Amino acid sequence: MPPLIYLPAYNCAKTIVSTIREIPASISTKAHILVLDNASTDDTAQLATTFLKESLWAGKATVLKANRNLGYAGSQKLALRMARSNPATPFLVMLHADGQYPPKFLPDFFTKLEAGADLAYGCRSKQTFGDLEETPLKVKIAIAVLNNLECRLTACPKIKEWHSGYVGYSTAFLKKLNLSAITETRHIDGNMLFAATKLGARIEEVPIFKRYNDLEGFKGPAAYGYILHCLGLMIKMPSTIPFLCEPDPQLLPSPDDFEYILKP
Repeated sequence: MPPLIYLPAYNCAKTIVSTIREIPASISTKAHILVLDNASTDDTAQLATTFLKESLWAGKATVLKANRNLGYAGSQKLALRMARSNPATPFLVMLHADGQYPPKFLPDFFTKLEAGADLAYGCRSKQTFGDLEETPLKVKIAIAVLNNLECRLTACPKIKEWHSGYVGYSTAFLKKLNLSAITETRHIDGNMLFAATKLGARIEEVPIFKRYNDLEGFKGPAAYGYILHCLGLMIKMPSTIPFLCEPDPQLLPSPDDFEYILKP
């Protein structure tokens, strides 16, 4: 299987088709799409399937539906295990199905990973993209504070964005990780980045912008919960190193976790 563009999706019926449509045609000849519907209560999986069958991705896409809500981290772990269990898949890039991360940056991630990066992460840049970068001020301040703390506590000052969900991993890097020891919280992206720094992985930055439109970021209890998860991981990070940086005994995803809606 060629490089994977993995779209985690939960109740994304309004955005799934438009997000896939925005993926640059230039990479359709060398990539495969994996949509993982996380037990949505709407018709996300069906809409994705119908569109993919009739698009330039016909025959180059897979749609799975989880049999239960695996959570943000659980969905990722399933996709990561699928990617690294296929010897023909060199890397995976995660593109959220809600449309907040512009698909036009996918070729930039491909370039970094094809050139040997173990991990490529998106870094929001107001300086580069101006008003296109729409992260709300309160969210921006919270992320800046958390970024600063994480850089200090992990002694990784070069990491500019610990909280981006726009990220790509080489399968060679994924095979070095014990995914079972990676957090089950929504800060899995930061935890993966932390593991990469401790493994001496080659990490590359991709400038991006994030658009919110009428979509909402975390607020209220969800926002405070996310911040607590981040702080908790920072405290636990040193003690988790031995568990993160060893091969995962569970190499294959369980077929009980999902069903195929569309096979290539």
